[in-house]
Amino acid sequence: MTGNEDMQTRERTLRKLHRWAFALLLATLLLLFAGGQVTSTDSGDAVDSWPLPLRVEMPAFTGGVLWELGHRQVAGFTGLLTGIFAFLVWRASRRGLGPAPWVSRLAYAAFVLVLAQAALGGVRVLVGMQYPGLASTPDEPFIIRAIAMTHALVAQSFLMVVTTLFVATRPEWLAAPERDIPAVRSAAKVALVALVLQIAFGAWLRHTMSGLGIVLHGAGALAALVFLARLTGVVHQVTVSADTDLRGPVRWIGLALTIQFLLGMTAFFLVEDLGGRGPAFNLRAAVPSLHLVGGGVLVMLCQMILVRSWRGDALVAASESAPVLAEARA
Repeated sequence: MTGNEDMQTRERTLRKLHRWAFALLLATLLLLFAGGQVTSTDSGDAVDSWPLPLRVEMPAFTGGVLWELGHRQVAGFTGLLTGIFAFLVWRASRRGLGPAPWVSRLAYAAFVLVLAQAALGGVRVLVGMQYPGLASTPDEPFIIRAIAMTHALVAQSFLMVVTTLFVATRPEWLAAPERDIPAVRSAAKVALVALVLQIAFGAWLRHTMSGLGIVLHGAGALAALVFLARLTGVVHQVTVSADTDLRGPVRWIGLALTIQFLLGMTAFFLVEDLGGRGPAFNLRAAVPSLHLVGGGVLVMLCQMILVRSWRGDALVAASESAPVLAEARA
């Protein structure tokens, strides 16, 4: 095989992995919405067994059962995609066509993480069975609330891992010149911390609908806005206009923030208390779930900026793809 043919084969392989990572990213955002609907419709205990309904016949997909089992099926599909992606990365690496070793390890870690997330969701169901009728009520035991919030935060961690895989499997990123922009990297990290805390406060609010939850969520939203604005300013200050791989996500952050604010205010006026929740699909259920997805989109965009702001030789060391692709573009 000639050098040019070798380069073309490697690039095709990486683009295939990149497309898989994109599909996995979309599935993860869909999973966030499905999980949000379980809470929004108070369907967490609609199916009192895990991993499958322990009945002779499957229950009808209506009401809360639709959301609870639907969430499990979307989660299973996402787990399947993650497993296939990890296998494709492993096979490409065996043939010497894969991305950098750390990307391969991250793909394997993503599969382990999605399995752990599934197990955590199962624990939530099994613990909830011990307290029938108390989930998502003012009398909800703290253990249920803690497991549910941990489940939500692990979901965001998985989203960050998948976003990193999406960026790191892009051939253009591997072939780009070495770059390290500490100011952007630092601002992106701070913004991510603010967003994760804000999501945690939002989860607390969704499970308690308390005055403290509203205050924490409002303060977290303000902090996230400040640090996202700072990240935007830093990117525009230290990058050139041609640096579209950093400025692109920043432009989307502005739009996502606007939509997120509108969704948050709409959810605030639509959802007065926990007692108003029901399994029917309506705006009172869908808007908070979309608001949750909006938070995930902001996390995804900040993670993209973080990864794209740092492409050093250490990140692509021992990867045969990067030198060949870089040479072909020189």
